Amino acid sequence: MSSLLYEKQIVIVDDDEIFLKLLKRILEASRFFVYPVSSTELLFEYIKNNHQIISLIIIDVFLPHDQFKKLIEVLKKDPDTKYIPIIAITGKKDGEQSKILSSGYDQEIEDFIFKPINPNEIILRCSRLIKLRDTFFSLKDKIEGSNKLINILEKKLKDITVIYNNIQLEYKKQKNSFEEKEEYFYSIAHDIKSPLNNITLGIDLYLLDAVNLNSNDHENLLEIKNTAIRISAMLQDFLSKVKDEKIGEILNFQWVHPSSILEILLREFYPEANQKELIMTLEMDENLSNVYWDQGQILRVFSNIIDNAIKFSPQNEMILIRFKQKKEHSTITIEDNGPGISEHEKEKVFDLFYQTNLNEKKSGFGIGLSFCKKMIEKHGGSIQIQNKENQKGTRVVVELPNNPSELFKV
Repeated sequence: MSSLLYEKQIVIVDDDEIFLKLLKRILEASRFFVYPVSSTELLFEYIKNNHQIISLIIIDVFLPHDQFKKLIEVLKKDPDTKYIPIIAITGKKDGEQSKILSSGYDQEIEDFIFKPINPNEIILRCSRLIKLRDTFFSLKDKIEGSNKLINILEKKLKDITVIYNNIQLEYKKQKNSFEEKEEYFYSIAHDIKSPLNNITLGIDLYLLDAVNLNSNDHENLLEIKNTAIRISAMLQDFLSKVKDEKIGEILNFQWVHPSSILEILLREFYPEANQKELIMTLEMDENLSNVYWDQGQILRVFSNIIDNAIKFSPQNEMILIRFKQKKEHSTITIEDNGPGISEHEKEKVFDLFYQTNLNEKKSGFGIGLSFCKKMIEKHGGSIQIQNKENQKGTRVVVELPNNPSELFKV
């Protein structure tokens, strides 16, 4: 017997041996596997180990000793058999038909068939109930599977919520800690400025009165004064950058022509570049359109980048500023011929207070590029640092949307 037949097994309960054989032959002819039993005791014994493969039970209503009613009650209360459909078979008896039907449906019997049996009718009803049972269990499995999935998702969601809350808490701690450190550094920088000014002023006064000071001491004092001035300038740069960070939290967007920004930058850095005999070259598209930027903050961004390019470029080299514009965005590239930046430092240079090995030899606190990245991202743009193809020099590529208000509300 094939497994398909066992999956559609029908159990018949009737004390009439002749009827059992007749009904068994009818159903087996339609490829049902039939297991006949003549008593409720035999039925329970068989169900105990085989309830998983039973698709339908056919029961004679008039079993001896009123066993039908007790049998139905047991089958429908047992979780292993409560979902197995039942067909009750009975002979037509005057005055009892309505009583049988009423009591049968009260006992949750799925269908009734009256003797004499019509083979086509019982095959049709058995097939219909088995299909309904299969559909029910298919839906039941899907619902249980969905419930398990929902439980898993709910657990995952709770786990994610806990992780998210922990991240939020850690972020707040880090943010508070960072703000405290920033405030601390700002306070120290501000406090150091006054003693440095007093040192330079004191040296100037001393040099005015020190007529008999030998040349060696005079040079030492001037070196101390210049060092104090340089440190003071570094502190001023630090304070300005922190101030820029605070101011930059509120942006003042307005329509501006790119040429006005480029003109200001060239005019500002020409003297410094000229002092190092650097050539600043500008390449830009014709017919540039207005852009919707915060001009003040964008000027600070490119001032930082150009200042770095000048700072790290050897004498008699070239700095190239290129401005390309498309319909949606503009690309600004600044190239120098300095020593370049190592691969592992390309991302770190945007961290606040980070300085490359080269930068440590120059004046500065490692704030500029961090500010640049933050401000460019506030404009909906991006910044990349690349080494040039010949491995000599650095290329900074900035992409900015021409109108950030189309990307987000400003």
